[in-house]
Amino acid sequence: MVAPLGDKASLAVFRKRLLSTDDSFDFTDAMGIFTHVCEEWSGRPTGSGSAS
Repeated sequence: MVAPLGDKASLAVFRKRLLSTDDSFDFTDAMGIFTHVCEEWSGRPTGSGSAS
């Protein structure tokens, strides 16, 4: 489950992990999350649809 956008504690963890040089979480992971959230919120998948 994705934390609410206004959840300050979750945003702090996200920011800390994204900016940490010791954590394997990177921009590619963040973009995957953003894509998923956009698809869920809009009800419109952004993928090619060929996997169905």
